[in-house]
Amino acid sequence: MSNALLVASPSDLGAEGRIVLEGRSQLNLQASAGYGFDFHWLREVTGNILTGDFGLDLTAAAKADLKLCLKDEFRREISLDEDGWLRLQVFRLSGHDLGLGAGITASVQARVPLPEDCDSLLAALLGTPQAQKLLGPALRCYEDFQRLPAEIRQPLAELLSIYSAHDMADVGKKIESVLKLRDRVYSKALEAVRQKFVARIGCLYQASEQSAALLDCSFKFTPAGLAAYREALQGDYARLLTEENANVRLRQGRLTHGLSREIRLEVHLPFMSRAQWRSRLESFASMEVEVGEDGRVMVYDVEAAHRVAARDAYQSALALAGGVWVKSGESETRFTLTYTDQHVLKPQTAPLSLAPLLSAYGFGGDAQACLEQLALRPQEGDLEASLTVEIPGKLVSAWLKTPPERSTEFYRGFSSVSRAVQQAMRTWLPYAYFSQPERYEDLGSAFPLLVYQASGPFVGKTGVELSYDVMSSKSMEVAYRTAAQNLPGLVQRAEQTLRAAGKNRSAEFYAPRQAQRILASVQRDNRLLRSLLSADTFFIHELVRLGNTGRQLSQQLDKNPQEAVKNLSKFAAQFVKAFHGKLRRLYGGQGFTALSSLFLIEATRALGAAYVEPVPIAAKLHLKRQGSQPLDRFFTSPSALP
Repeated sequence: MSNALLVASPSDLGAEGRIVLEGRSQLNLQASAGYGFDFHWLREVTGNILTGDFGLDLTAAAKADLKLCLKDEFRREISLDEDGWLRLQVFRLSGHDLGLGAGITASVQARVPLPEDCDSLLAALLGTPQAQKLLGPALRCYEDFQRLPAEIRQPLAELLSIYSAHDMADVGKKIESVLKLRDRVYSKALEAVRQKFVARIGCLYQASEQSAALLDCSFKFTPAGLAAYREALQGDYARLLTEENANVRLRQGRLTHGLSREIRLEVHLPFMSRAQWRSRLESFASMEVEVGEDGRVMVYDVEAAHRVAARDAYQSALALAGGVWVKSGESETRFTLTYTDQHVLKPQTAPLSLAPLLSAYGFGGDAQACLEQLALRPQEGDLEASLTVEIPGKLVSAWLKTPPERSTEFYRGFSSVSRAVQQAMRTWLPYAYFSQPERYEDLGSAFPLLVYQASGPFVGKTGVELSYDVMSSKSMEVAYRTAAQNLPGLVQRAEQTLRAAGKNRSAEFYAPRQAQRILASVQRDNRLLRSLLSADTFFIHELVRLGNTGRQLSQQLDKNPQEAVKNLSKFAAQFVKAFHGKLRRLYGGQGFTALSSLFLIEATRALGAAYVEPVPIAAKLHLKRQGSQPLDRFFTSPSALP
């Protein structure tokens, strides 16, 4: 690289007028972006009117300064541009991808509103447009509340439900709780911003063709221009991307022109009944804020032990309540239903374990090739695999559009729901259960699960059947027949997994020739298989009930919205309780309660295709070595980049 650094005039480029450098390096990038929130909060019923915010646009006075470092193998080309300036282009090195040796790391700093300033997030937390006007003076004077002008003091007190002429400490305490919650949201939002930037860089990098420049700059042959060129050649593009320089031209590049300068973050608050609404400021003091792998900022008012149940209850309420706003045209549907799975896998077995998931969500051989490379380096430690799937909020209106039960249209929609949920069960349950390969050695549990996975979703031929009937010998015969066709391939994968894990003796039980024997053993004792097929029926029944409730809610909203929202909240809790009760000990003594959100997503997507419009599911896979920097390898469904 020394010769390239010494370039000071066109003649230094040699007879070819070009220098090419290849090798491992890093690119240091810097960006500044404003970020705001899409605010979602189903609040209460007041005066028989359903109130809340779905997709409320909060343009926060917040900026994020990000520094990103991309490490990989690159090709640099130094030449002259059309104006005789020195041109530096950076490309992906042929044959390399953002995989084993590559990585993206990022740090983020924020410039957020000062605590004494008012902003739209703070006003939204108080749930009224009045808050924006009233809070400015109140936040500066709440310790001396009585000195506020009466035209401010009285409406603010009524707004906060705290009016007491003799209890100034209570006034300050409650306003302080709102400020602290706002600041916790801003603090967590930074991690969401970082995730979104890293994901976007990863997707842009992966999608870029090797003939398209990642970065492309021209430098004038002046001391300032050449100094900037040397910085860039050494991988430092931070100042080039953030500072004006008359001696530098930033040309079209994948990493410089593909990034948005504004980031939208979803913020979700829990549903509050009318009684809870009156004491919301006290609740704010104990609320927790977290950001998930999906980049959503979630506010919870429950302890960590009940976090999964609260999240699932919220998603089911969102499916119904969100449908109300989508249906009424009052929302731009800037919300999503999401599910994230996280498992720690052995690198030797990860390619085989993840293969069905990758296939189900449209990840091709590119993902599989990366996993196979990881399997070659087991000494580097276990692998954290995180898969996030999501669908857009507009699909949830389908739950309010279901036709009457027993109608042809109802069966058409819910037969799709049935197949989607059955397929999700057969994809995700074996993945979660066999993520620990030693569970294959418990033949009494492993064999029935493999037969269940091989049986395939039930496809009814009448207008009433949605799942296998375990009490019908004819229906069970259909399940066994489809299992016989698919079982050899699953048995072979089990054998390969065990051999990759060094369990050659146990692998003998899964030789392809054993498939018929495995099926016969499960037919002799089919209790566990029947329990899984019964679970299919249970989940489908609950989703049918959700559809009927959604249709009733839609009709009830016009006549009695207060009762409708009461029923919505009650049903969401019952729905999750029923799902969790079945999932808590679904199989092999193991709990799989997190799958509740996944089933709702798959069902909503299927129902949306029937009654709204077909929308591809978006999915993102993130791989990371334990105890080290993430590999930052992102795969996304081709039809829906993040």
